Amino acid sequence: MTTPRLAALRSELDAALAPPVSTEPIAEPEGAEYAAHRWSSGELRVRYREAKITPTKVGAFFTLWVRSARGPIRPLTAEDGADLVIVDCMQPLPDAPPLHGRFYFPAGELLRRGVLSAPGREGKRALRVYPAWVTVPSAQAAATQRWQAPYFAPAGSPDSARLLRAAAGRA
Repeated sequence: MTTPRLAALRSELDAALAPPVSTEPIAEPEGAEYAAHRWSSGELRVRYREAKITPTKVGAFFTLWVRSARGPIRPLTAEDGADLVIVDCMQPLPDAPPLHGRFYFPAGELLRRGVLSAPGREGKRALRVYPAWVTVPSAQAAATQRWQAPYFAPAGSPDSARLLRAAAGRA
């Protein structure tokens, strides 16, 4: 079952990549805590997660792993069917609408940053992301936010559509 945030993204994706040629999202049950889904849009294979705002650290956190044939979990590889990883972030605010944006990470960038596994290099099973509205507390978090920034856009914005088209090779 898709979430309202995933449904909104799918509408944006169909509008940005007209004519839409998407398959229906397939839930990844082991990633249900992060609304994990996968689907294809044309030849673009998409993985989706809803990051969680954590109480003790700034930014948002999500997991990105699969279960190996032998049983234990392992980091995702590009061969696992991910050309684009979309991470949805929503920051509730006390007296205003929530802040809402998405990261549109091309698999090549995640591979280059050591998030996806490659031969001889184990990737990461989880990642912290820093949306544009976050003030980071350390030099390491600032460096992470800097490499992530080009892939972030407010939900529903023209930049969101631009990042989707670029990921699909329709820039």
